[in-house]
Amino acid sequence: MASSTTGTAAQYPSESSKFRLLMRVYCFIILLCSLHCYKAQRTIKELDQWMSRFSTMIGQMKVSDDQRFVLLTKMYANNSDSVFVFDRQSAVSPSDTILKKSNISFLNNHAVFASGPGRAEFIDLKSKKREIYGSVQRCNANEPLKQYVILGTDKNLKIYNSQGKVRHDEAGTLNYTISEQGQVYILAKSGGFHKILKWNGSAMKLLYSTAANIVAMDLLESERFIVLKEKEKTDSNGKIRARLLRISDGQLFYNDQISLGEAQSIKVTEAGHSETFLIDISVKKTPEKIEKLEIWYGGDKYLRNKDQEWTDHQYSLWNVKNNQVRSIPHNAMQVYIATDNPRYFWTYNLKEDNDYRGFRSLNIYRYDLFENKSELVFENASEMVIGKDGRYTIGFLMYKNQWMVYDHQLEQKKIIDYNTTLSYPIFMSDDSLLFTGGDRLISYHLETGVVKTVFKQENSKISFHEYTGKMIHQMESFKITQRTIEMSQPLMLHIRREDHNDSGYYSYDKGKLKEMLPYSSNRIKMFSYKDRHDLMYSIEENYNLSPKLYSKSKSSGQKKVLYATNLHDKEAIDLQQDVISYTNSEGKYLKGVLYYPIKFDKTKKYPLVVQVYSIQHDEFNKYLYPAWGPSGFNIRLLLENDYMVFRPDIVSDHRGPGISALDCVHSGLDAIRGNVNIDFRRIGLTGHSFGGYETNFIATHSERFAAYVSGAGLSDIMNTYFSFNELFKIADYSRFETGQFSMGIPFSEDKDLYYRNNPINYIEKVNAPVLLWAGKRDTNIPPTQTMSFYMGLLRNRKKVVVLMYENQEHTVRKNSDDIKDLNTKIIEWWDYHLKNRKDIAWIDKEMKRDAE
Repeated sequence: MASSTTGTAAQYPSESSKFRLLMRVYCFIILLCSLHCYKAQRTIKELDQWMSRFSTMIGQMKVSDDQRFVLLTKMYANNSDSVFVFDRQSAVSPSDTILKKSNISFLNNHAVFASGPGRAEFIDLKSKKREIYGSVQRCNANEPLKQYVILGTDKNLKIYNSQGKVRHDEAGTLNYTISEQGQVYILAKSGGFHKILKWNGSAMKLLYSTAANIVAMDLLESERFIVLKEKEKTDSNGKIRARLLRISDGQLFYNDQISLGEAQSIKVTEAGHSETFLIDISVKKTPEKIEKLEIWYGGDKYLRNKDQEWTDHQYSLWNVKNNQVRSIPHNAMQVYIATDNPRYFWTYNLKEDNDYRGFRSLNIYRYDLFENKSELVFENASEMVIGKDGRYTIGFLMYKNQWMVYDHQLEQKKIIDYNTTLSYPIFMSDDSLLFTGGDRLISYHLETGVVKTVFKQENSKISFHEYTGKMIHQMESFKITQRTIEMSQPLMLHIRREDHNDSGYYSYDKGKLKEMLPYSSNRIKMFSYKDRHDLMYSIEENYNLSPKLYSKSKSSGQKKVLYATNLHDKEAIDLQQDVISYTNSEGKYLKGVLYYPIKFDKTKKYPLVVQVYSIQHDEFNKYLYPAWGPSGFNIRLLLENDYMVFRPDIVSDHRGPGISALDCVHSGLDAIRGNVNIDFRRIGLTGHSFGGYETNFIATHSERFAAYVSGAGLSDIMNTYFSFNELFKIADYSRFETGQFSMGIPFSEDKDLYYRNNPINYIEKVNAPVLLWAGKRDTNIPPTQTMSFYMGLLRNRKKVVVLMYENQEHTVRKNSDDIKDLNTKIIEWWDYHLKNRKDIAWIDKEMKRDAE
């Protein structure tokens, strides 16, 4: 009986007037206590001040080679201007602080160079000696040579060593660039001449000097050539000549055919390690201004580029050995990419051949320069990966969900036939590819075509840790990367064990695993591991553990905290959660995370807020810091306000996204049905974006919720199916067929499937109050979708309030008044419907409309 906080005496037996009187007194006391609690709630200003004290994370960790010093950036919701220095030989922690200079690098074991807007600083961490530099135009740490470079606003460039001493001073510097090996190339002007200089770490060398104006210089990736753009001082027509400067001997190559106007730009790419260069002269084209009539065609193959700036290319090949220039014939909107072989080039056209069914995929051709013809290699490829020697290229065929290997030498194609989606391929030095695939590592031998599992960890998810490869080309979501690794360089794996709710880090070398960080339930944000040193550092957090910096001895296993954020957050230590495993009605394995309120009392019952989206349990160990949520949702704020929070996993299956979500949420609620601390009469459901759609659908089918909050969610999927998404420039039907909604079939082939999963079709069945919100400038989910749900509820005389934010988009901007308003209103909505708080005027206006 004590669990009843709704204050309705009719729930209890009334055998005597005395008992009824006692119940009235009891309910009156409860009501007074509740009103007292609500009056004590923090104002928006007080909440703002409270939340501003919380550090959101620590990161960008850098460790000296000898492991003595650790640099750490501390971040808050609105800034990240503090870098802390930790010295394991110092009793003070942190031993130093660097402000407003978050770009920071080690020059040696104890000297660092830090920079921020217009300022820089050299610090000797041992002696605490500091040199501060102002009026900085540009600056960089030159880590390979253990030096740093500062270009002042006075055009004076200075190069310093790791002791902070000036090694070179160059007046009249216009620009500079630093190679991967640390050579500094300088563009300077003096005595009426422009010159290119090279600094090798100890001496400066003049590479080239001219009376012409050098407009720009670009160092090519191989560091064999510099591209110069020159303009003659006497030339009044704005013509710019492109020249190549060979670094090894200072020889200059030029051809009058390689020139461009002031509005044009040039990109020079080496075709392998040869004397041939792909020249791309381009100009930006602005779309025609539409006056009164706009025409759209059903055969438009450039729909993604409609009303957008696009680039017109002119391609040619320049062989500097014989100084011949050859134009490459191409169509408008066609792109060429150099390969390691000067005879062959990748090419694609921006026109769409796939009816806009998904994110960007392209038909990739191999162009043969000698025979002047193209061959289709990858059809509808969304990604390509190349090996180091250039013999093999693989592409992911989006609609076949398979990888295909192309052998340039044999000019052969092979499909990698495997029954699980393979991800993140890496070329290994033993002529194999290594993929991740769920709970295993899979090897594919490039010559034999043999596929085998080289490592498996049951009920786990395996991924490569911090290995991205080198980006070769990118166009929207389509990308070409080079990902290779030598056998002498072990791969680092992140292994997350689903059945233990923990994860660990291991190195993988020749089929063997070596522990780097043991399995832990903590979320490891970052770590430093060096084989030759015993000490290692890590940044870890958990839902009830604010981010901390740890040091650990690999030999002894001793681990200690060097730094902890948010020491004032004493309440987080007592936070509780349950990670619950269950299945839906289809037998699909799911998890849900249940959070308990601050100062949880096991003798009480609490209202519950259920938040939906997709798979959410993998965030179970994120630190719960309070913040104004950009979608109006923040777990910590709800826990502070005496709510329990449940985040169930949702997976879509053959039944469609709405029916699947309903089943997953109901199955999750069934799994926690035995929890005596949940008041199942006071449950609310909320979601944003895809979660907003799920909330809308569940609201039309469920009887388990007392109130709903839906943000920027679809309400009429059949209307949206035939729409064009202005944010991503894709056909919206791609979301349903191949994207997040996972229908897997066009509307025309199964209209009933779409009908059954459309919230608006069942709008009359909503039986609890709904709060809707949207940004009126949202180009991802048009606010008309929110208004459609609102109008459907209005027509059927359901209780509904909609918040339309004039200047907001898909989410609400940080630091805006609107984000504070949205979060506050949503908490008030829950208080009203789940805590029986009845003193909120903007909600009363709708809820009590029939009493007026």
